[in-house]
Amino acid sequence: MLAAKRVYLFGVGHSGESAKDYEKTWLRIGLVAHAETDPHLQVQIATLLGEGDVVIGLSLSGHTRDTYDSLELAKDNGAKIITISNDLNSPISQLGDARLQTAVGEFINIGSVSGQVSQLYLCDVLARGYEQKTDVDTDKLKEHALQAVIKKSI
Repeated sequence: MLAAKRVYLFGVGHSGESAKDYEKTWLRIGLVAHAETDPHLQVQIATLLGEGDVVIGLSLSGHTRDTYDSLELAKDNGAKIITISNDLNSPISQLGDARLQTAVGEFINIGSVSGQVSQLYLCDVLARGYEQKTDVDTDKLKEHALQAVIKKSI
């Protein structure tokens, strides 16, 4: 991720919502990542990816067809894949160059808040690791962004 040219986050349903939240987390530490939750756009993006690009695929079950298809195409085009799923043996996890496991499964708790929190926790761990490994002054970035937001107050 440190050398990625582009970073995309693919997920649908609650996993797509996690991807959108994660996009904001990255922005706050100076990395522009794009969360895409529309499976048709995911596939179009995947056709444009290649070496040097990273896609983080989120799927609690690890069996979501739309996410799988998009990740498979991105991988076939040379992108690195990180998966976040509860099932490390799932089809989606098997596509991952790096595979992370959540603590809550999808099938028992479909669309659960605890599942989403579990995904976001792993996303936060990745973001903190990124902060530690880069020379970017993330505190300065956060302060600068906060000042810009405060100026929007009336």
